[in-house]
Amino acid sequence: MLRLLLIFIAITFSAAIANTADHLTGSDSLLLEEALKRELGVEKVWELKSSVSDSAKPKAVWLVRNGMSIPNYMLRAKIEIERRGGQVLWMRANGERSALLKYMGIQGVYPIVEIRIDDNLWLANSSKLAVIFFVYENDKILQGKSELLKKLNFQYNLLVNASDKKNISAGEKLNVNVLPYIYMNRVSKSIKNEDKLDERINELLADGGIKEVHGFAAYNGVDYLNHQASVERLTNVLKKRDWWFMDLSEQKTVAQDNCDKKNLECYRRRLEKESEGLLNSALRQAKKSGSALLLLPLRESSIELVGDLTVQAKKQGTEIIEMTEFSKLPAQ
Repeated sequence: MLRLLLIFIAITFSAAIANTADHLTGSDSLLLEEALKRELGVEKVWELKSSVSDSAKPKAVWLVRNGMSIPNYMLRAKIEIERRGGQVLWMRANGERSALLKYMGIQGVYPIVEIRIDDNLWLANSSKLAVIFFVYENDKILQGKSELLKKLNFQYNLLVNASDKKNISAGEKLNVNVLPYIYMNRVSKSIKNEDKLDERINELLADGGIKEVHGFAAYNGVDYLNHQASVERLTNVLKKRDWWFMDLSEQKTVAQDNCDKKNLECYRRRLEKESEGLLNSALRQAKKSGSALLLLPLRESSIELVGDLTVQAKKQGTEIIEMTEFSKLPAQ
């Protein structure tokens, strides 16, 4: 009776697998493991020593790239296994960085495998970085040494005083993204009407002739940005315009809290001296949280500092993008 039961189970399983895989050839089914490795982008395989009787432990570790979560890797695995006529017997997380998987195909049950994220390997473009050069009004780079910027082989942004026509024009001739900043102390706290405030901000932004505005930075604006009623009106204007906003104040203001409450794209950055530490910090943040913004003063030493940035970014799967695209990323 037991023999008949086992034969019945084997026939039933074979028929079920055949029905789900009737579109596959025999060679396809034999390559299930290899196909699964390709789908997951397995970079390395570590074979593990274990006894034949120890069926509860993985027989191999598949190392995959960082930049995608374990649940997403598991979903990909399930879809690929089933697409090729197989079945997931079970899968479970093994911490945040790995999972165990047992599956079967037309040829039978495969050994348990551990799928593990390798923190030294990254998926291409799995994180984003925006690079912004702050342009001082007495800048010498744009006016006399623009060839230094032409050597950079990545997208970057120039943050220029909105009334600085000369540097705005020089930046646009380089065919790069020019962003405006305004002196926030030129916006009076006595403007209590939002339409009037909108009008005043647009007046300042239009002064230098920037062709397209998607947001702006506030410079010298601590008094204004710590005035709750003024910030409330400002954030309402930002929301209406769907603009990003950057607070360049030396110390924290109430602007960020107001932005957070209204789900606005706001950033707080202090203008610091260029350094390896500042660059590495931005790269680490991009790798850890998925996005980062690097603000540097426009100087020869800053340009030299980021000379190899594309190589460093590529190693960790970070794509360098313009601020306009960066501001549309989901909040991290």
